[in-house]
Amino acid sequence: MKARLILIVMSLAFVLSACSAQEAGIKDKLEDTQNVKEHITIAAVGDSLTEGIGDQDKKGYAGMTRDKIEAVDGVQSVTLKNYAIKGSRTVDLLKRLKEKRVQDGLKDADYIFFTIGGNDLMHVVRQNVLNLTFAPFQKEQGPFEERFKTILAQLREQNDHAKIMYVSMYNPFKFSLSELRDIDEVVKDWNDAAKK
Repeated sequence: MKARLILIVMSLAFVLSACSAQEAGIKDKLEDTQNVKEHITIAAVGDSLTEGIGDQDKKGYAGMTRDKIEAVDGVQSVTLKNYAIKGSRTVDLLKRLKEKRVQDGLKDADYIFFTIGGNDLMHVVRQNVLNLTFAPFQKEQGPFEERFKTILAQLREQNDHAKIMYVSMYNPFKFSLSELRDIDEVVKDWNDAAKK
């Protein structure tokens, strides 16, 4: 039963067509799961990917994961509290984590899912659209990393036991900004910063 639950959570995280999950991080977070709980709570924060924007069923990966976990033998219910909002950047998520209703929702979660960072990248593009080089991305990477650390610290402050699962950024510019051929390297660098 434990292995099936772990497999479901990991599989859904990896199946995301627009995202790439940090496999090692997810495995690490699930390895110490001893037994399947009867009642599971998932809290989700972040941007449009976590909110479920673009999903025809309006569930997103968090809702699909909830449904799959509910089907596991021994699980009676799975509650999903989704506080993600499309367009959110790290600065927005930091503000949201100060809201009482979000803090209350995080406190009793068994799992916390989140995505963040793609809109931070988009912000750099918008701010430098006429002169887009690697320099502004590199300049913003340090502040992004600091905000990301603060987000993780605040999530852990609100809940010291939940398994935190971060779904890494994908390259939203791959087809729209083909003139910046090495954008994959920028996304990789930012994902490495988050992984660190």
